[in-house]
Amino acid sequence: MTVEINQHALRRVFGSVVTAAIVVSAPAHTQQPISVNNMGWLAGEWIGDGRSGDNGSPTGIARLYWTPVIADVISSTFTWHDGGDDHVHYAFSVFRQVEDGVEGAGIHYGADFETFEDAPWRFQALEISDTRVMFECISNCRANSVTFTLLENDALEGRWDPVNGSDPDWITRYRRVSIQ
Repeated sequence: MTVEINQHALRRVFGSVVTAAIVVSAPAHTQQPISVNNMGWLAGEWIGDGRSGDNGSPTGIARLYWTPVIADVISSTFTWHDGGDDHVHYAFSVFRQVEDGVEGAGIHYGADFETFEDAPWRFQALEISDTRVMFECISNCRANSVTFTLLENDALEGRWDPVNGSDPDWITRYRRVSIQ
């Protein structure tokens, strides 16, 4: 929703000082401090269309669950199915508050419960707002960045920017199933 203010009409009625106060106090975007406590809007269960393949079409079913923030920590689990009964892979991530922001670590597992990586991947938060969380990979990266954006109608977009740069971004659209 967009609200337009006719500044000329307001000045005639209220004067320029009141008009200036109204214009200055209207924030365009709610940028919050980089705090794990501001990630609470992610809490709950989300079901998605799988990640987009090379041709941009969904492949399989994705299920993402975020815990509520407890003691400056939030965690997530991710399961990706190939569209049938076989699990393709799982991921577990933990994000915690540190002195200069939020850091996270996670690891992927295959259907055989063997990990894809030699060590957990690590992320640091670049942005946390009331509708978006963006992390940059800092070690053992499979993605340069991961971003979760809240969309209209309680939908969520997850975007993974692959490290090699030649693959397209992996994008999953989720709908919230439950709120924690």
